[in-house]
Amino acid sequence: MQNIPTECCGQHAVCERLPEAIPQKIDYYDDEELDAYSGIASGQHSDNAIEEFREILYTMQAKEVLAWLTSLQLRNINLPDELVNDAFLIMEDEHLHE
Repeated sequence: MQNIPTECCGQHAVCERLPEAIPQKIDYYDDEELDAYSGIASGQHSDNAIEEFREILYTMQAKEVLAWLTSLQLRNINLPDELVNDAFLIMEDEHLHE
């Protein structure tokens, strides 16, 4: 069983894969509008919200995705469940092409 801290962000799939070495600062990726979704559970986003996240995810460079996920986490913004696998596939593909 996982040991989940009480201040957990709810994004275990994201948290567990983020290296501790990533700087803990908030960077924006032309995504300030996502701040409106702070505190919403990853499975509770509307279809419109999911499309906003999707548009940002698919227009950024693959090498930026990990830092973007960190930024979302630090802003208490949960990536919609529907996009978690997509984000990791993009990061894995980028890692394979390094």
